[in-house]
Amino acid sequence: MTNQATIGPSDAPIVMGISGDARALWRRLRGEPLPEQPPTPDMQRDAALQPIILRMLCERLGRETVFALETVHRDWPWAHAQADAFLLPHGARPPAIVQVLAPRPGAVARALIDGPLAEWTVQVQHQLAIYAVPYCFLAVLDVVSWRLHQWKIEPDAALQAELARREKDFWDSAFAGSEPAVAPRAEDILDTEEAVRAAQVYVELESMLNEARRRIRALYLRA
Repeated sequence: MTNQATIGPSDAPIVMGISGDARALWRRLRGEPLPEQPPTPDMQRDAALQPIILRMLCERLGRETVFALETVHRDWPWAHAQADAFLLPHGARPPAIVQVLAPRPGAVARALIDGPLAEWTVQVQHQLAIYAVPYCFLAVLDVVSWRLHQWKIEPDAALQAELARREKDFWDSAFAGSEPAVAPRAEDILDTEEAVRAAQVYVELESMLNEARRRIRALYLRA
């Protein structure tokens, strides 16, 4: 079975109703033709910066990574995983998987306030369940300050059980022909105060970036 017919880590937030297009995923699982979508700017940025982020993380941890093979869970025939890298064991430290991201400044700001975003956490728990390793390093690069932030995330048995239940139900519904319900609106998922705070931080960061651009432009014109 190909990964197009199974649920991957980037699909997990869709199944959980956090983000994404549930109907498009449902159609993909059924093998229905979908219009080709070019990589989004976010996807292009993640792909371009992935080797740099991995190198930064390895230098910080003093460990090495290797390519992580795509794998499936023996008890979850509906799911597959593809980590960004596999962190080799070192001394007493066990192996682990690595997930790298280069998100927008607003997402980084939210993560620094409240911890990894829900969609990131769900993706990581999906990967941890399938690879069966003791933890994952989530490495997030702030592309504005060029600062690397990292979180060491361990398996959450309760969340993984809920993921397994919802993913199987979604997968079964695709082959039964019953379309999924529309995903909840973002404002129904996020706590209102959290959303407002994240938006305020994003506006401040955007203002700082625009001011930096203005000053650089002024210096260039003066030269």
